[in-house]
Amino acid sequence: MHKGSRTTGIALLAGYVAVYAATLYAMVRFGRFEAGDAIGVFAVLGIGFSIAAWLLTIGIKPLPCRVLEPGRELATLVSILRQSRRLYGCWPLKGA
Repeated sequence: MHKGSRTTGIALLAGYVAVYAATLYAMVRFGRFEAGDAIGVFAVLGIGFSIAAWLLTIGIKPLPCRVLEPGRELATLVSILRQSRRLYGCWPLKGA
């Protein structure tokens, strides 16, 4: 592993933790959410699934694949997400 990529990884992790802490503070302070619920979700989704994915992919080599038309692929994925919002009743972007 390169020293630069390790430093970048640590910086990104620190940024993620800082954003999560700020979001948790805002939820508790302004939204009157219980901190325990948000911390539990973070423990399972943020930490637990990440560790499981890392452990399951140790030593796996990525497949050599190319995306020939990245714009078309992105448009397809966005279309699928827009259709699924009807199923779940939400979408993170207004007017989408």
